[in-house]
Amino acid sequence: MLTSMFLFSISFPCLSRFYGRLVRIERPRWLVRRVIALFMRHYAITMDDYQGTPDDYRSLGAFFARPLDPAKRTIPTDAAHFLAPADSVLTVCETVHEDTATQVKGRDYRLTELVGEPLDLAAGWRVAVLYLSPHDYHRYHLSMGGKLVAARRDGARLYPVNRLSVNNIDNLFVRNERVTLKFNTTGHDWYYIAVGATFVGSITTVAGDIPTAGEWHPVNTDLPQSAEVGRFDMGSTIIVVVPAALAGEPLMAIGSKVRTGDKLWRVA
Repeated sequence: MLTSMFLFSISFPCLSRFYGRLVRIERPRWLVRRVIALFMRHYAITMDDYQGTPDDYRSLGAFFARPLDPAKRTIPTDAAHFLAPADSVLTVCETVHEDTATQVKGRDYRLTELVGEPLDLAAGWRVAVLYLSPHDYHRYHLSMGGKLVAARRDGARLYPVNRLSVNNIDNLFVRNERVTLKFNTTGHDWYYIAVGATFVGSITTVAGDIPTAGEWHPVNTDLPQSAEVGRFDMGSTIIVVVPAALAGEPLMAIGSKVRTGDKLWRVA
């Protein structure tokens, strides 16, 4: 009970918006450098894969969203597979035939409510949930090339998405603020959901600003596999929802630590 009350108290988006403003502060420079150094030490972050040095980033927020250095690390492409969209932990990877998906053992949510529209569930859907920790690379990429048909914004809370929250808060992914991108590949619709969390200052995607919550907004833009789709200003969660007609059995075990571009499913 106390845990749920605490999580509820920090789930108000205004707190995360305020935090988002704080991490974008650029002065005084000595303090920003000190905060970035402490953050790196606490989360054991190195710059092995990233552009520049820590001193090149003007704010903690900019450091959160640090880009990869293509000379050090490139994101692979492989048209025969759906690829992992982010450096993360694979917390759920399942096939569903009913309007029920797993948040954690003993807690479910409605898949249609998550994506924001009815689904033909009889043939099955592959669902992968990937958790990005503060340690991780915070930009996310496209699992498979296709047309970005439309986007929508939903949710009114910003609960944490860590193990404590997924074990204590019902319908966590549905209740949290999120951006859903609807793609079409070879005639099949599939969904890419960026779920916000406490102290995520913003969710940025290639769909741009989505002015009205709870409605689909047309985009109609072709994107190649592994293109950068967006970024979080802190760790959070990506959920990929793909019809079983388009994706085969999972190629990774639940609990696996994955890197952007690892193989999630073979294209069916």
